[in-house]
Amino acid sequence: MRKHLFWTLLLVLALAGPALAQRPAAHPLPPAPDSLQRLLRTPGTPATYLKALLRVAAAYGTHSDTARTLCYARAAARVARQLHEPSALGQALIEQGSTYYRVGQLAQAERLAEQALPLVAGQAGEVIAQRMLAQTHYRQNRPAAALAAYRAAYRAAAARHDVVNQLNIDNGRGALFHNKEQLDSAEFYYVRAARGARQLSDELPDKRELEASALHNLAGLNLQRKRYAEASRYARQSIALRLATSNSVNLGITYGMLYVMALDTDSLPQALRYARQEMRLARRFHQFDGMQLCLTHLGTTFARLGQPDSAEAYFRQAVALARQGSQPLRRGASLYALAKFYDKQHRPAEAQRTALEVEALDSLYRSPATALLNLKLLGGLAQARHDEAAALGYFQRQRTLELRQAAASSSKEIAALRVGFDTERTEQQLALATARAAAEAQRAALLRLLGQQQTTAYRDTLNRRHRLLLTQQLLAAQQTSRAAQADQQVLALRHQSREQTQQARLQAQAARLQGQQQELATLRARQQALGVAALAGLALVGGSLWFGRYRQRQAAAAAAAETLLRQQIAADLHDDVGSLLTQVSLQSDLISQGLLPAAQHPAELRRMASTSRDAVRHMSDVVWGLSQLGHAPTLGPLLDRMRDHAHLVLPAAGLDLNFAADPALKHLPVPTAPQQVLFLVFKEALHNAVKHARQATEVTVILRHEAGHLELAIRDDGRALAAAPAPRPGHGLANMPARVQALGGTVRYETEGGFGVVARLPLG
Repeated sequence: MRKHLFWTLLLVLALAGPALAQRPAAHPLPPAPDSLQRLLRTPGTPATYLKALLRVAAAYGTHSDTARTLCYARAAARVARQLHEPSALGQALIEQGSTYYRVGQLAQAERLAEQALPLVAGQAGEVIAQRMLAQTHYRQNRPAAALAAYRAAYRAAAARHDVVNQLNIDNGRGALFHNKEQLDSAEFYYVRAARGARQLSDELPDKRELEASALHNLAGLNLQRKRYAEASRYARQSIALRLATSNSVNLGITYGMLYVMALDTDSLPQALRYARQEMRLARRFHQFDGMQLCLTHLGTTFARLGQPDSAEAYFRQAVALARQGSQPLRRGASLYALAKFYDKQHRPAEAQRTALEVEALDSLYRSPATALLNLKLLGGLAQARHDEAAALGYFQRQRTLELRQAAASSSKEIAALRVGFDTERTEQQLALATARAAAEAQRAALLRLLGQQQTTAYRDTLNRRHRLLLTQQLLAAQQTSRAAQADQQVLALRHQSREQTQQARLQAQAARLQGQQQELATLRARQQALGVAALAGLALVGGSLWFGRYRQRQAAAAAAAETLLRQQIAADLHDDVGSLLTQVSLQSDLISQGLLPAAQHPAELRRMASTSRDAVRHMSDVVWGLSQLGHAPTLGPLLDRMRDHAHLVLPAAGLDLNFAADPALKHLPVPTAPQQVLFLVFKEALHNAVKHARQATEVTVILRHEAGHLELAIRDDGRALAAAPAPRPGHGLANMPARVQALGGTVRYETEGGFGVVARLPLG
């Protein structure tokens, strides 16, 4: 009886053991997909259960279900450690690292990839782990480490003849070079990945997704180059491939790219459709960061469409979602977009409050670009409320941040050069390997030729008589040839001796002729020396007389020009500053005599303050002009004065400045009169842009020197005019041609794409 009970207990344990091993009680798992539930429930060995866990984790990873993927991958890792299965443990670690990478936790993803590499060495998982390691380095701005990991992954994929992963690595390397602004190298890898994916067999499941990803990257590269037609074509091809494979997870990014293209080309209804499609996909796959970006896109589109209520609602939703998102940098971007919207809607208090909230964020929650734009917005708001001290503080902080970014950009360029050096070294190694292969092929061909020669020699030895006969005939032919060569050498020696005799005669005749020519040249030189001495004496006397008269005329002309310029400056001072001071006097008389209502006194006082500042500025310009007479032979001080004046006038009117001048112009010698006229034309053009430009945001100033002329071009980007504006006598545009033409120059007006003034002054 006891014996039967013992065998029954053993049988029960044997049947229940695998099932118990399959269910870790301490960590209950979420339900598996319907297609894989039977695989988990089927009794089997622990190894079978481990494979089932890995399949379920991979299935949830394909559908971007982060929580369930991590649950099953961790369970698979525990079982693999219990069973001492390093390969399965490596696969489980790779699945966990891929999940962390998708949610932006790059440090965990990098650590898991490094742990998985020794476990999957020589296997398919090695390629995946190296790729994930390269991508984490790339997203953490470590280009050299990323490129090294990509090369290791490519070697591992080539060793396994894994063409699909090789093409994926090409796509990743293209993205690396794209991020480093090496667009030609990026395009090379993108095109190679797309063409290679197109040549793959249609039976491969990753063929279309790989081609769609490469086409998407090509669309982004062409969008950066402003090639909208090519970018749109590549993006639509990528969407078509992903729709054909029912893979809609990454469609939202491509729709976002189409949205940017439609927004850049002012196709607002189409941009709105793309933004809504992008939003539907982000909600469908629970992509919170994508939803926050879509909300910003919708707010921007409705703001451009003139629907501020809808735009504000979407901007607020984006800010609320950014505060709980997984990418902290987007919080600052969303807040800045809302502050910029308030500023454009003329709501300065709310814009100031939101911009200060962006300013209070740590560097983790805002990018340097966002911080720079926010400082610029705060400075503009301070200037609008006439808080000059705050505006100056924001401007100084903006300049400091720009300098830091310039230094960082230099470091980035150095890193890019290092990456380029590594790439060139790899290409050199590839060229060396190709040359070695060609040398090996040539060596094989030589060996085959040597074998053929040996075979021919062996066959020739079989017929010695025939070979002896051939040798005798060859010796006879050689003796005949040597005799003929000896006769030819005798004839050649005779001909050479005749030529040498003739050359000796010709050389003697040439020596006699040369002696006669030298005697004639000596006689002519003596005669010419006497004539030149006489002419030099006459020229010296006449030149001294002429130079004295020339110096007298030059001194008189310089004194007259300086007197005329001083009279012109005095007239300008009388016209401009006198007119402004007269206005101030009249306005103060109106207020002091009580001729204006009390409600208008603050406005009149502000107007008097503005007029006084203009008078001071005009006086400062005239005084500066007087101080520079005869002391500034080059353009350096004038360029500094022009930049200072532009930075003083344009930002107060809400206009940005783009000042372009060749650095060599600082040392260009220019007379005082052209400098004075150039500065007055510059002031008049800036005043015209501030007062009359319609919907302008930027003024571009270009100064260049060509063909003995100085050309000054001032253009705003406001609405184009049908024709050049009619000049008013004595003011603005009428003064500029008069001043320039007085020095022999020209002025023309351009009305396409805004309004521009181009003045051309001679330097002679």
